[in-house]
Amino acid sequence: MSLKNMRKFSITDKLVVASIFISVITIIIVASFSFYRTKDAILERTFNQLTSVRVIKTNLIEKFFNTCIKEVKLAKSSSDIINLTQQINDTRNIFNYENKDDLKPKNNLFLKEVSEDYYNRILIISKSGNIFFIKNSEKGCDNSISDFEDLINKTTENSIFIKDYSKNDSCNYITLSSVILSKENEYEGIIVFEISSKPIDAVMLENNPSGGLGKSGESYLV
Repeated sequence: MSLKNMRKFSITDKLVVASIFISVITIIIVASFSFYRTKDAILERTFNQLTSVRVIKTNLIEKFFNTCIKEVKLAKSSSDIINLTQQINDTRNIFNYENKDDLKPKNNLFLKEVSEDYYNRILIISKSGNIFFIKNSEKGCDNSISDFEDLINKTTENSIFIKDYSKNDSCNYITLSSVILSKENEYEGIIVFEISSKPIDAVMLENNPSGGLGKSGESYLV
């Protein structure tokens, strides 16, 4: 085919081709820019949402433990608990006692309410080495005084001792303990609250896709 027979591109054709080329390049640039901007916006929004979930759960957990600490302080200073601990110190062979009606604090609404949901076990360890369970819902846990020696040694008069989960414990719970003092400010024993996992799981575990973590989201207590 000779050059004479070849179709020559007119200026109009060249302008059309140039316009299409420029349009395609523009579309690619705009699409790429929009994609990365949208990706960054989605990641930022997701991160902010997860941060909000973290802050909310942190506040809920902190409020829960603050409530538990207040209840321990209230319990250890209760006249019923002090009198009960003194009775335990004066009673022989009370080891693992939990059903003695004459030792149970009667009509104590606080103990009835505080034992209801949050705590797995509530017990008093007297200075004489006796163990008395105000609440004991866990079966199969070791209940000898040797199992509480570390707790007894670390519980001081000036603060609430919080013991974290431990692989070595037969009953693995977060434990709060405090010293019980008589009205004369004498050491009588310690009171121990074992926190149940249910209220913590209720905060940390969430099977709600609209709650911020989707269907497969998890949150961890550290």
